[in-house]
Amino acid sequence: MSEVLEHYYFLHEIPELGFQEVKTSAYIAGQLEQAGLKVTRNINNTTGIVAEIDSGVPGPVLALRADMDALAMVEGGALDDVEMILGFHLRPLEECVVGQAVPAVLYSACSTLEATIKDQPAHEARPHLGVNTLDAAVQAVNAVNALHLSPGLNWSVKATRFLCDAGVTNSVPDEARVLWDLRSQENAPMELLKEQVTRAIVNSVAALGATAQVRVLKEMPAAEIDDQATAVIRAAIVEVLGEEELLPTKTTPGSEDFFYYPVKRPGVKAGFWGLGTNLTPGLHHPDMRFDLDSLEIGVQIFKACVRKVLG
Repeated sequence: MSEVLEHYYFLHEIPELGFQEVKTSAYIAGQLEQAGLKVTRNINNTTGIVAEIDSGVPGPVLALRADMDALAMVEGGALDDVEMILGFHLRPLEECVVGQAVPAVLYSACSTLEATIKDQPAHEARPHLGVNTLDAAVQAVNAVNALHLSPGLNWSVKATRFLCDAGVTNSVPDEARVLWDLRSQENAPMELLKEQVTRAIVNSVAALGATAQVRVLKEMPAAEIDDQATAVIRAAIVEVLGEEELLPTKTTPGSEDFFYYPVKRPGVKAGFWGLGTNLTPGLHHPDMRFDLDSLEIGVQIFKACVRKVLG
């Protein structure tokens, strides 16, 4: 069994929740230290780590990304000296099969908005004495669904959670919480989309006499990929797999926190590629499966990238 698969099987025996990867982080750091790398743990008070290999020869600084939280790594100074950073992700079967790779994956921006809608409760026998926040929340969902951005833009917005319960059946509820998922292929339209969604929510519930507080729960930027970094990846894929297995750039509505790196550090050249693994039925699906032997191909492509950048 290859070292890659040994690590894979061990890590899958110690599953952990996101942002709580204590055992995972300790294992990876320990393995890297055994390999002779200089390791810094708990970057920015998180489970993130940085491992360094210094050739002792002056030249560019290249980073290969495999972190748990990109934004925390940036804020912790992990990219302060980096000139180029490369990352990758497995691709689903319909995009890319084993033995193929994509030199650049253009991810979309995403944002999760939460609206807390409130007003006066009342007994169901006298609903006119209060404001039914369930009605207001439904009106907010319909108002957001009626939004229209330019048809030339690639975007979407949809309600993904709706919570409203007075605890009894004979009372008008005085609070509702609704979450929306926003997507945009580019970063600039996302700002416009957030503004319009917020206005639609606030104004629609106000029409019924309710109020709404809207906040951003989380967000990730759209891809900002450097041509030079993509050229390095493209050449590495051709070296490992051959020209015929190099696929065109792919666009995806999915999001990836990797792109906090170039957004927060504009001077860093970022490249992000996709690896064919025969992955089914879909990314992050509970029954997701892929060809484990393809992971070794990913290692070889990354090693080829290192040779082309650092010599």
